[in-house]
Amino acid sequence: MKMKSIITVLVAATFLLSLASLSLAAGAEKMGAKGTVMKIEGSKITVQNDTGKETTVDVKDVKDTKVGDKVKIEDGVIKKSTDEPEPSGKPKKPGY
Repeated sequence: MKMKSIITVLVAATFLLSLASLSLAAGAEKMGAKGTVMKIEGSKITVQNDTGKETTVDVKDVKDTKVGDKVKIEDGVIKKSTDEPEPSGKPKKPGY
């Protein structure tokens, strides 16, 4: 009888941990991204960062955004990105 209870608790704990990891993964999509717009589908924008990784983000309003734009997305809000100088005062090098 004790073994059955232990197995039930382990199965329940595994299920709860899997739900928690799924919710964390879904939340990451809303956090944001920075890079070049690769694709726009409705309210979802796919952005490719400098290392080539693509991230799809759900945004509130696509506005005047088009494929090829450099953007920064935070909390579902799109901001046009410009080549800002690094904190050291030196401009960013393309591709880095």
